Amino acid sequence: MKMTDEDYFKRHIPHRVNLLITFRDRFAKVQLNEKGYYVRDLFRCSKDSSLLMIRFFTSELGVKLKIGTTNELVENKDTDYIERVNSFGLLKLSINNDLKSDPILFNEISEALKAGNRAVAHIIDEDVDHIFKDEQGDEIIFRLTT
Repeated sequence: MKMTDEDYFKRHIPHRVNLLITFRDRFAKVQLNEKGYYVRDLFRCSKDSSLLMIRFFTSELGVKLKIGTTNELVENKDTDYIERVNSFGLLKLSINNDLKSDPILFNEISEALKAGNRAVAHIIDEDVDHIFKDEQGDEIIFRLTT
């Protein structure tokens, strides 16, 4: 069954947005160490779903992390993606013009995609918590605002 414009824009994308912002909405305003609130599995599930949705949205914008690399972004050439571009008129990011021209954005997207991949695979034990450090040395997952 082919996805319609209404299915894609009014059902599929809003659901993905909810998954993306769950972590921010649920945990951004709460101290994680408050007694009775922090539930490790709920925290990790919310975080993982947000990371996976970053992968989804960058893929929908035409950018993916090259398989087997940690920071090489490539154009999404998947057949189903090309069909969605043609069916729904999706806008595409240019790796060279939009991302490489902004090294901070390029690095943040690479790191978020790498964390999203780790959320799927959990191949290396130290990757399970999906934390990396920003320029000031603070542990972050990804920036919430630009």
